[in-house]
Amino acid sequence: MKFISRLFGSAALALSLVSFSASAIFNGTETSVNDYGNHLVRIVLKGNTGISTKTCGGMLVGGKYIFTASHCLDGTYTVSLKVYQGIDVRDPDAVYDRSGELKKVRTHETNKDWWAYLDPMFNNQIEPLFPHAFEGDVRDFNTAAYWRNLFETMPHFLDDRDQEVKDNPVHNSHNDSDWGLIILDEPIPHQSSRILKPLADHHTGEQFLKPGETFTFRGWGSTAYGGASGSTPSTLMEATFQLYRPYPLTQARSANIGSLRGPYCSEDIEKCTFQASAQADMIGVNTGNNFPGVGPGDSGSPIIRGDYFYGGLFGSDRNPTPEDELYVSVFSDMNAEMDNIVAQSELLSGVFSGSDEVYVASFSHLGYLMDSIVRYVDDVVYPTDMGITVESESSDSHEILIPIQNFTDTVIVLDPVELSGGFESLNGQIDAAGVSYDDFLMVKQDCAGVLEPKAGCMVKLVLNQRNLFVFDSVVEASINLGIEDVADKPLTIRLYPTFCDKNPSHSDCVETCDDNPSLPGCGNEAQEPDLPQEPELEPEVPQIPDSDDGADEDSSQGGSSSGGSVSFCLLGLFGLLLTRRFSTK
Repeated sequence: MKFISRLFGSAALALSLVSFSASAIFNGTETSVNDYGNHLVRIVLKGNTGISTKTCGGMLVGGKYIFTASHCLDGTYTVSLKVYQGIDVRDPDAVYDRSGELKKVRTHETNKDWWAYLDPMFNNQIEPLFPHAFEGDVRDFNTAAYWRNLFETMPHFLDDRDQEVKDNPVHNSHNDSDWGLIILDEPIPHQSSRILKPLADHHTGEQFLKPGETFTFRGWGSTAYGGASGSTPSTLMEATFQLYRPYPLTQARSANIGSLRGPYCSEDIEKCTFQASAQADMIGVNTGNNFPGVGPGDSGSPIIRGDYFYGGLFGSDRNPTPEDELYVSVFSDMNAEMDNIVAQSELLSGVFSGSDEVYVASFSHLGYLMDSIVRYVDDVVYPTDMGITVESESSDSHEILIPIQNFTDTVIVLDPVELSGGFESLNGQIDAAGVSYDDFLMVKQDCAGVLEPKAGCMVKLVLNQRNLFVFDSVVEASINLGIEDVADKPLTIRLYPTFCDKNPSHSDCVETCDDNPSLPGCGNEAQEPDLPQEPELEPEVPQIPDSDDGADEDSSQGGSSSGGSVSFCLLGLFGLLLTRRFSTK
């Protein structure tokens, strides 16, 4: 078992030097809401103690599966966690409380997958480039004969172990992968996702992610340099990265260096050391804001380029790599099959010119893990809440991506995608002349045909391709993905919530009389109609009682009338007396 100790010893030493528990971005910029996909999630996990202990990033696939970093997963078998979607840390779009089952790579089956993965890597891509450097005896660690013998005998050795040993993760610590999977007990809606893919096909030699090809990495954590504690932004941050060194040539190192970052083998070197690793290096690209890097807070966040998800962030160097140690291609005279890698890797020598503050980060790639994922998932996966979210009142066109991936061990056949519904709700905007369903939603690419195990394909739809429709409300359509026995699924076009949607009582969101004069209290209330007026009654005149109690009805009426006459006479007499008085003086 000495050869196994040699394999694991150098890897463990290197990891202790370069890694830290979680990572995120410095020298980045804020992510636009239009660039965010809700397959990118932030997770806060509770371990066996039931206390929130770690915050990490993750990749949500098929609603139930979160791919993240193994060191984020406290607990042995199950975990409780919160899952956040959205770019705003303090005001996320959605929050879900879930529990889940943990899956890691320290298993007997995945151990065998690892050695089956290394076999074609070495025989088809490493040894042919340096045949003289791997000459020698089967007992020599630095020979092709040694490795070929190991690839042949290791599967038998693993199978012959006692079951107790096979079931012990300690005895299946076969590489430095930091890969972990959470299988949720209840799905989480998400409209977007990506296809899982290895970095390379070691049987054909095809490289799927090459040096010089840039990608955007996003994370929520601290913006401090080199793993130091620092401020945590309130918005998801992003920056441009690329592979630091060509993969899988990082696996061939000079024999006198044990580090994972040791010098590469070259054409004239006498011996090479094959140091297989389940990690790959990446480095920030200076796009005008100095060289970006990762810092504490977001291990497990996905490495994505285009339609593909290649792995999750592991960690970063604590110290910058000096310029004179940055990678410069040493393969300038390699054979023709290396020309493509050479041309792309040589770009890096100019990218890093003039910098002394560059931090190299590492991520665990999917590589050999695809068969393990099939064992854990055993299903055809696709987003659980298909559609897109657009700006309110927007008339822009959009592309909708819907990945379908076959994580079963059998071949499936997909029918063409079919769309229906949704168009009717926009009838108010439809001009009868020349408008068709494709103006609203059309299939640009489907997945019709054979889908092999582990393979994935991307359905691509175009929404509002002629910019004819203004989206001011939710639109509900339906889609049939062409998967046997899978019914039509909702396909929803939603609107991003505005500030006032989230804060309806805020002073800026409450209508005033200037905004809407018809509001109550604005002086423009509708007047109540006039009611018919009752006729006014004449005041009742006091009646002088008649001395004859037996007077008839006519006499009483006359008495009342005569009472007025008596009063008039008294006034006249009073006036006459006053006249005589003033006249005698």
